[in-house]
Amino acid sequence: MNKPAHITAGIATGLVTSMYVIDDFSFSSTNIAVTSILMASTFIGSVFPDIDHRGSYIGRKFKITSFIISKTVGHRGATHSPLVLFLLSGLLMFISKTGIINLNLPESLLPYIYLGIGGFFLGSISHLLLDALTPAGIPLFYPFTKKSVNIARIKTGGFGEKIFTLLIWIGIGLMSAHYIGIV
Repeated sequence: MNKPAHITAGIATGLVTSMYVIDDFSFSSTNIAVTSILMASTFIGSVFPDIDHRGSYIGRKFKITSFIISKTVGHRGATHSPLVLFLLSGLLMFISKTGIINLNLPESLLPYIYLGIGGFFLGSISHLLLDALTPAGIPLFYPFTKKSVNIARIKTGGFGEKIFTLLIWIGIGLMSAHYIGIV
């Protein structure tokens, strides 16, 4: 799928997650801060897997990294693997918890860092789910096998993707209306 679909799914993922996180966890800041962290991190996660494609939105922002990843594992390789993304998120959690890389951040920020890493992971998973809806699919069990798995055949950039993206936007509107108490 293309950038608009991935970003839309990332926004929806962030909104749904924030609705549950705010209710189920106690943070010392406002709901707006928690929602903002989730929305930003799911947005980043929703475009991150395409860093392996030099022509993608994120690939054009991080040209050298994209070039290296593209040449090393190709498009829809490691960055489109749920296991690899889970391990990357776990590594980020480990680094932030152990302080291996000392950023001199107050410990009170750790829950928000974890929240951001979790949002990144969920946004990445939303990306993989959308790409699994295309004929090319995703390497679900990479690195054990590079065989792609798909669950639908929605053509990237086609009419079906546009309708699917529109339906997600309608869902976002309904969730937002419910979230602020209109519906």
